[in-house]
Amino acid sequence: TGSAEQAPTEVTGPPTLGCRKARPASELFRIVRHAEGELRVASASQGRGAWLCQGSPSCLEAAVRRHAFDRAFKCSVGAEAVAELGARLAGASEQPTPNVRG
Repeated sequence: TGSAEQAPTEVTGPPTLGCRKARPASELFRIVRHAEGELRVASASQGRGAWLCQGSPSCLEAAVRRHAFDRAFKCSVGAEAVAELGARLAGASEQPTPNVRG
């Protein structure tokens, strides 16, 4: 009457804006919108956040196509802010990513 040991499971983050898949938090970027309208990758910033898959330009593209940033942040997010975010994400995906859950 013993139970099999279960392997520890990684905490799954919320669904992403683009592909709507729930992935382990270590595979996600948390995006926040600052008062100036700039979108940033930030793990510890307060306020409303949204999630994108790391290393997946298609997740970002789907979020843009679906106007998901506007809904997530409850305001209009400019194309320039999204383009700047895309450039930052392209650079960030080439570097090791810290644990976003702290």
